[in-house]
Amino acid sequence: MRLQLLRPWHWILIGLAMGLIVGVAAVLSGRNEQIGGAGFISQRQFEQALLMPPVRGRPYVQSVVIHPADEVDLLTMDVLAGPVGDYQTVRFAAPRPYIPKDGTSKGATYVVAEYLKDMSRANPAVVPGYAWWDELWAVIVIRMVAGMLIVGGVWPVVLRLVYGPPPERVRFDVGGPGVAARAAAKPQATEEDRRHLEELEAEMMAGMAATEPTPDVREVQRSPDPEVRVLAGETVEARPEAPPQEKDYRGEYYPVEKKGGGR
Repeated sequence: MRLQLLRPWHWILIGLAMGLIVGVAAVLSGRNEQIGGAGFISQRQFEQALLMPPVRGRPYVQSVVIHPADEVDLLTMDVLAGPVGDYQTVRFAAPRPYIPKDGTSKGATYVVAEYLKDMSRANPAVVPGYAWWDELWAVIVIRMVAGMLIVGGVWPVVLRLVYGPPPERVRFDVGGPGVAARAAAKPQATEEDRRHLEELEAEMMAGMAATEPTPDVREVQRSPDPEVRVLAGETVEARPEAPPQEKDYRGEYYPVEKKGGGR
């Protein structure tokens, strides 16, 4: 299977790319989220819940978290559903700037986080937290890291368990340490080998000199130049032309030669 030939860093890059795509999609879908409707409470209900006293030792409001948004501050908090009931998570979209319902405006930069800090002096359970994981950079980075761990770490292990280890790659050493090691291990010519080679060359040259012909022999072996014969040309007389013969033709449409001279 060709997927087994991919290196671990290939899977890591693929996981990062997939995480980036998922992160961008999450950011775009979060911006299109509807604010208001089911699950949201009004500003009056929000401020009244913060003023409620604990019920049987249990705070009426807890786990207040501010989530980043474009035009408002989106809050989530757990509200006690009844004296013996469980907590129910509700949401509240706080406008900017935040103006409390009692009409005490504290400027154009006053936000709901400052209002909660003021209220936490009387009720420490409403100290807000901040959902940094909903920031744009955090949404993308978290999903990229998750993709790297899942695709780059878990997926190669699954492929190895299902299809076995990947085939070994053929490696070529071009000028690497392996080539240098093999060159060093190659046997070198010794002084005795050089002497033996010189003796062989001397014997070969002596044999060639013994078989070379002498000057007299070379002169005898040289063949004489061939004689070039001159061809005598003959005069060719032209053959006389035969006199034209008289012919008689017959026929109404096409002339046809008559044989024998009769009509």
